[in-house]
Amino acid sequence: MIRYWVSEFDVDGIRLDAADVLDFDFMRALRRTAEEVKPDFWLMGSNSWRLQSLGKWRDSAQCYKLCSAQSNFIADIMITTISRSPIR
Repeated sequence: MIRYWVSEFDVDGIRLDAADVLDFDFMRALRRTAEEVKPDFWLMGSNSWRLQSLGKWRDSAQCYKLCSAQSNFIADIMITTISRSPIR
């Protein structure tokens, strides 16, 4: 898969959706292939924060629990700010 996308479109990386349900051996093989094809190839795994024990198989992780907490925090601040505004 990586070989095709790099050779055909020269992509620099991919994002793996629901990475926490992918086979661990597959992810390790994907990292090895990525480094062979393009040493600076970027792999991102969504929900991969639970996969720390796999070592460096990806370069970045998207953690929905953290994103949700951040969004709720910002929304609370905005609602509070707007409700206190003298302009309505």
